[in-house]
Amino acid sequence: MTGAPKRARLPVAIRPMKSPDDDPIVYDSWAGSLADELEITEEREKKRFKRGQFPVLRELVAHGRVLVATSRKDLDRVVGWICYEPADVLHFVFVKKPYRQFGVARQLIEAAGMPDVARASHFTSWGFPRVARLFESLTHDPTLGVK
Repeated sequence: MTGAPKRARLPVAIRPMKSPDDDPIVYDSWAGSLADELEITEEREKKRFKRGQFPVLRELVAHGRVLVATSRKDLDRVVGWICYEPADVLHFVFVKKPYRQFGVARQLIEAAGMPDVARASHFTSWGFPRVARLFESLTHDPTLGVK
């Protein structure tokens, strides 16, 4: 295989989401990623878009489970997170840019006990192909979790 050398796996601690402490990173990064995907750059429009997304995201978090990856030295320093529903629904996985490509998403998926064949409700065009490599089969169904 050619290209950049594989980066070392970043050791992280994984714990359940603590509300309200972890709420800002989870909700803002999720809605922000979706706004970026839609190329919403005007700040006023981005805020309006995020406000509209928060009720949907709160519903998914309420019915699912959220794990966060943190620095092992500082358990309050979140570097990534995953929202999922056992046994096979992945709502979203997010890793802060400086920590991407270090195996953090893989560790979150493993900690969630996600199977090799799963379904995803929310993804970005950047994230889906990267996360899909961690599954035998990952399909996208934006209606998952919608009540």
